[in-house]
Amino acid sequence: MLDILHLLTGDSAFPPLLDSMVEQYVEKLKFQFERVAWYSHYINKDQAERLITSYEALPVDRRLHFFLSPAVFELVSRSQADSVAVLTDLCESEVLIANGRLAEGLTGVWSAMGDECLHRETDGVVRTTATKLDSIITVDFDSPQALRISEKSPIMCQPPVPLSDRDRDIVVNKLQDALEYVDTVAPTLGRLIRNYTRAIRIRAASDNSAFASEHITDTVGEVRYLNPQTERITVQRLAEALIHESVHNLLSTYEYLEGQFVLGGASLKYRPVSPWSGNPIPVASFIHAVLVWFTLFHFSLRELKYAGLDSEMRMEILRRRNHYASGFLVPARLSEYIRDLAYFNEKGILTTIDEVQRLVNTKVREALLDLATA
Repeated sequence: MLDILHLLTGDSAFPPLLDSMVEQYVEKLKFQFERVAWYSHYINKDQAERLITSYEALPVDRRLHFFLSPAVFELVSRSQADSVAVLTDLCESEVLIANGRLAEGLTGVWSAMGDECLHRETDGVVRTTATKLDSIITVDFDSPQALRISEKSPIMCQPPVPLSDRDRDIVVNKLQDALEYVDTVAPTLGRLIRNYTRAIRIRAASDNSAFASEHITDTVGEVRYLNPQTERITVQRLAEALIHESVHNLLSTYEYLEGQFVLGGASLKYRPVSPWSGNPIPVASFIHAVLVWFTLFHFSLRELKYAGLDSEMRMEILRRRNHYASGFLVPARLSEYIRDLAYFNEKGILTTIDEVQRLVNTKVREALLDLATA
């Protein structure tokens, strides 16, 4: 966890795991995928053979793209009866897209990432590709993953409202500007975003719906935004959201590789109250929140050193910095909020969040001392 904490400060000398965890993630998911394919022989032999045949037909250079897709992680990691069938369809679609052709009777297919589709028109098969931030991160308005309804998601539970071409351009331009802003302020965090967020699903809803963002542990590598096209959502607000949700993706990747922070025993009936929002949240979410706010606090410190700030911009950054710090300033140790509510792994996560709290409090005291002596 020390490497993770160092990385989350945005320091330019980042630890090797910033890149190496992506490689480990792909290798582990590939192993699990192959195990799912093997054991599915005992349930449906024909289905299993279809899955293996389609995977073996997938060009080698497309396999990394396939395994980095959040939808593949979701299907491989869950144990539901229809998972293998859906996974087979995704893999077969990936092969068709790689080869640029549609099977007889198909009108269209989407890639597992949601960044490409083939559809049949009167003059032949047409390939459509999604816009990508820095040619890496998919901005997805139209794939099945972007349009699906999920009752468990505050964002995806709302029926999608079509966005005009103008609004789509606004979203893409603001996201690109937000990523460039992060690169300018803290290049290490820009690299973190590129490594751990692979697809951004955009959902527009009714005019009275506020902006929101979310990360779901079932779809590692995915970020969801609600109404980012609205004028009041600034580039800096989107930069904050990009960092926020990408850190969740990083932490979910770490837990996938190293073991969950919370082993069990957590109850939705007894939940810690977030010192930032005042809302009761799950124990695992509390741990993630501490590390996310720690990252954003350090990002705001770097923003304040950014040249060319006018007084209004500086006041806004200070407001955000104070909000990020606020939850760490409670008199009790943050570990006491959750210590008796769950069983934790042996990685010392309780000690880690107390150390995070101490580090932020030290920075706050230094800032107050600088203000007093100015």
